[in-house]
Amino acid sequence: MKIRWRSLEHNGVVFPPPYEPKGLSIRIKGKVIRLTPEQEEMAYAFAKKKDTPYIKDKVFVNNFLSDFLRLFPEEYRDAKFEDIDFSEVFAYVDKEKELKNSLSKEERKRIANERKRLREELKDKYGYAIVDGVRYEIANWIVEPPGLFMGRGDHPLRGRWKPRVYASDVIINIGEDAPIPENNWKAVVHDHESTWLAKWDDKLTGKEKYVWLADSSKIRQENDKAKYDTAIRLAKADR
Repeated sequence: MKIRWRSLEHNGVVFPPPYEPKGLSIRIKGKVIRLTPEQEEMAYAFAKKKDTPYIKDKVFVNNFLSDFLRLFPEEYRDAKFEDIDFSEVFAYVDKEKELKNSLSKEERKRIANERKRLREELKDKYGYAIVDGVRYEIANWIVEPPGLFMGRGDHPLRGRWKPRVYASDVIINIGEDAPIPENNWKAVVHDHESTWLAKWDDKLTGKEKYVWLADSSKIRQENDKAKYDTAIRLAKADR
C-alpha cells in the first residue's frame, strides 16, 4: 500500500542565474561575428575546456559544433572547427583564470564565505518541504545549469549542449491548500501518492528529472518500503 501525504508545502526550486554577456566575438570563415548571449554562453563554456583533453576529442568537438552552429545563419552551419577562431573567447577565459590566481588568500576566503552564506540562505528557503506538518530536507533543490554534456567514458553525447531549464518547463507537486510558489510553471499537480516535488524533461536526453525529498525523510523511506513489499508479494504470487 502506498503512503499518502495529507499536506505538502514547499517553495519550488532554485534556477541558476541568467548568463551575463561579456560582449565577445568569434570569427567564422574569416568573418567577425559578435555573439548573442546564447551563442556566447556556449562558446564560453567550450573555451573553459580548451586546456583539457576534450579539445582533442573529435566526438566532443563535433557534438559541440552541431549544437553551436545551429544558432547561426545557414551560411555558417557547415563550418569545421578549423574554420572558427575562438581566440577572443579563449583569451577572456585565460584572463579570468589569471585574475583568480592573483587573488590573495584572504580575498579567496571572503569570496568562499560569501558563496556559502548565499547558499545557506537559499537552502533555508528552498531546501526543505513541510509534509503533514513535519519539515523534511529536499535532496536536490537547485536546477542544473546549462552546459556541455560530459558523460562518462566514451559517451556518444559528450560535447552536446544541455539547454537551460525554465519554470515553464517544470511541473510542481504540492498540496491543494498550500501557497503556490510564484512562477510561470508548466503545471501544478496534487499527487498525494508521490514524494517528488518537481519534475521536467531533460531537453537533451528526453529523460524525466525529479526533485525528491531526501532519502533520510521518513515518508520517503516508508514509500520505498511499501514499493519493496509490493514487489516481494508480486514475486511470490508469480511462483
